[in-house]
Amino acid sequence: MSQTLNIIGGGVVGRTLGYLLSHAKICDIQCVFNATASRAREAVDFIGAGVPVSRLASLTKADVNLVTTRDDALPDVAKALAQTEIAAKDSIAVHCSGALPSNIFDDLRKRGSLCCSAHPLKSFRSAGRAVESFAGTPVGLEGDEEAKIWVKEAFGALGGWCFEIDATEKLLYHTGAIIVCNYMSALVEAGVRCLEGAGLPQEQAVRVLEPLMRETLDNVVSSGPAHALTGPIARGDTRTIINQLERLSAFDGDVREVYRWLGLIAVDLSLGKANANAGDLNLVEKILRAGQQLGDCVPGDEGR
Repeated sequence: MSQTLNIIGGGVVGRTLGYLLSHAKICDIQCVFNATASRAREAVDFIGAGVPVSRLASLTKADVNLVTTRDDALPDVAKALAQTEIAAKDSIAVHCSGALPSNIFDDLRKRGSLCCSAHPLKSFRSAGRAVESFAGTPVGLEGDEEAKIWVKEAFGALGGWCFEIDATEKLLYHTGAIIVCNYMSALVEAGVRCLEGAGLPQEQAVRVLEPLMRETLDNVVSSGPAHALTGPIARGDTRTIINQLERLSAFDGDVREVYRWLGLIAVDLSLGKANANAGDLNLVEKILRAGQQLGDCVPGDEGR
């Protein structure tokens, strides 16, 4: 039998999960809250179920309250929800923040709610696309056991799979997700700028880099970051690195800093891989940390 569900937050995540849970007949959508009334109505229209509300006090009791607000709003929303009638004994409260732990719901817990956080590790660009591709999404879980059981069953029925995370280190967990998701876009932009500087239009630069990006990601997933690493740092090619740093100094200082700091992590990977000469890698690290020309420190090319 379906459980009743309130959605607090009518953005992309709330719309996606509301649509999926409703259309899979896992939940009967009851209220959909957004502080902007028009956004609440748009969310209901997308989900195809529920009553739009723009005041938390207008929410009615439900078996499950799913909070999908942005992180900055979540603490205030959690406190406000604890003052409403939805804070019922044995009701379930779930939030989808990756950065904040479930103890943000402690006021709800005091009133008998079972609480957890469930963070889908997914890029929610648009609700339509997220609905189509949600199956296979990993979901980071922490909190009360009974609430986690509900998430595992409900999200599992949608094709997601859950894993446990340490509530005390959610900031680190979320930071890792941000680096490989949000910062990937910035990293691609850094590479595209270089290709644009070499004369390629932006669209062509992205197309040219696409096979390389996909192949690298496949190698990382199949073999791990260290074994997927290739290029001048993996080989210990100090002269190439110095030349590129010098060119970036004149071309784009921000991209140069990206090159330097990611290069230091690549040095660590290469040392673990043990393919390059340790002395060369130590010199590469010195060059990257110094952020200046160290050509005099580089051995000549004789015999290489």
